[in-house]
Amino acid sequence: MKILKNYQNLIIFIFTIIFNFIIFVVNYLNYDSTRGTDFEKYRPNLDYFLYGFENNLQEQGVGYFWVISQFSKLKINSLKYSVDYEPLIVNFGIQFGNFIFYVIGCVGVYKLLRLFEISRFNSLLVINFIAVFPPILGARIILKPEIMAFAYLPWCVFAIYKFLFSKNFKYLFVIIPIVSILLTSKASISLMIALSLLIFVKKDFLSLKIIPIVILTLLLSLVLINESQVFNNKFLWEHTTPEGYDNVAPGNFIFTINNDLMSNPYRDSQANSMIGILLVDTFGDYWQRYWYHQDAWQNNQHPGSLLNTRIGILLSLGFYVYLGLMLLKEQNKNLKKFGSLFLLGILTLLINIFNIFPFLTKNFNSDKGDPIKTHYFSFLLVFSFIYILLKLLGNKKKLISYLFLIFVFLFSLNIQKSISFSEVKSNQTLLNKLHILSPCLLNDPIRKIIDYSGGWCNEDQYSLKICEGEFDSEIKPYIENDHYIYPPDEIYNSRNLILDESTVTVANYYECLTYVQSGYISQNANLYFFNSTKQLPYIFLVVFILSKFSIIYLLQVKRVYY
Repeated sequence: MKILKNYQNLIIFIFTIIFNFIIFVVNYLNYDSTRGTDFEKYRPNLDYFLYGFENNLQEQGVGYFWVISQFSKLKINSLKYSVDYEPLIVNFGIQFGNFIFYVIGCVGVYKLLRLFEISRFNSLLVINFIAVFPPILGARIILKPEIMAFAYLPWCVFAIYKFLFSKNFKYLFVIIPIVSILLTSKASISLMIALSLLIFVKKDFLSLKIIPIVILTLLLSLVLINESQVFNNKFLWEHTTPEGYDNVAPGNFIFTINNDLMSNPYRDSQANSMIGILLVDTFGDYWQRYWYHQDAWQNNQHPGSLLNTRIGILLSLGFYVYLGLMLLKEQNKNLKKFGSLFLLGILTLLINIFNIFPFLTKNFNSDKGDPIKTHYFSFLLVFSFIYILLKLLGNKKKLISYLFLIFVFLFSLNIQKSISFSEVKSNQTLLNKLHILSPCLLNDPIRKIIDYSGGWCNEDQYSLKICEGEFDSEIKPYIENDHYIYPPDEIYNSRNLILDESTVTVANYYECLTYVQSGYISQNANLYFFNSTKQLPYIFLVVFILSKFSIIYLLQVKRVYY
């Protein structure tokens, strides 16, 4: 036991890395992000940056979609092997890109907890609970920018507290790129972030030194908004109202609690109850978009386990009640603000559904109760979840607290219900997913565990796939007048190959290999290559890089105790 105590920080660190990677792989294999909420709506943004397709882009900031497209682009050579991999590289880009954002956010949470003198062990323990917190878990697997807000907000809060503790304005200056990205990614995120930052304002901010920081942040945000408008012809706040959403919620929507909440907690059953939706959705999947999706999750659980949903409702009820009680008794003003952030998310949703600002479009569907989704404020709700975890970990009745936390942990794992490893090996689509996941830079390591044919890590591999077919090995090229001559092979099926505007028809296996090795690809893959190069969001790219330097700088900062 003494040895375990001495090495507990190392053990929990190793466990955290392994556990979070396993959770990523489980979700990656089980969930098809191309079937996720609003994917078809936002797919044009990906296609534009990934393939160069001419599309009408959506009203949100283009930065997040450009980042995700770059992760998909890492696997674009797989399309030379087979165009059947197209949805898989999009799925990879979404989930791996979101996972990187998630990791950035977790590191920020860790730094923030250490700033508040939370032990290394408990800080890492909190990270592992975040990994299975349903709203964050869901945000990691769909094409929506809320996960980017989770990545950056902890660093903003960390920098603000560093400023409050040290009175050094450099910490506010350094997060200008981060705040600018957050304020321009999506209208609802922008409002939530603005409100969140405002609650931390104290008299320490009332200084002439804050003026250039505010001006630079606003100017940079306006430039980013304008750049997105160039791409999608809409400003951040110009929302296109879907059919059925041109409504305002009735006043009783906030307080109504239905009698059938426990007996019928499925999608649309709580359309008239905000409380009902939040109770089902916080520790569940009320909207059936994740593990209860009709066809996106491999181990189909649609419409969801009634028992798990009921347990989730009780957990949600306990979560919100305990959170409210703790916040009412909280003496530490910093922690109180920390734990109250979820209220700003709910406030933003209320502003939306009641159309408080009538110059903005209406956005409420009375038949569904949409858009009341925990996903929309998941990056704020997680702070309240962290606050609860800290209270339970610091509770004097440690046995009860630990038993409860273990139950929550196991419950969150249980609702996912992953398919087995044997099922993965017998499912070609899942094998292809693993193939996509395996990095060529590490010499395709997954191939050593699971045998799959072919590959695209080098030119020789996909050349063999493009040119595969029966052929006469005796009909080889020969040189005549300093040129290679490829005699027609009657056995070999001729095919068209394309490079930019050039198209050739090859009727010899060796001729096909030669053309492919010089850059030609199969005709059916041409759709995804050689399109005109689209303009990059250069301003976002610069600000995005600067945000990474900001995070690197904050990583080096030592703690200042409060």
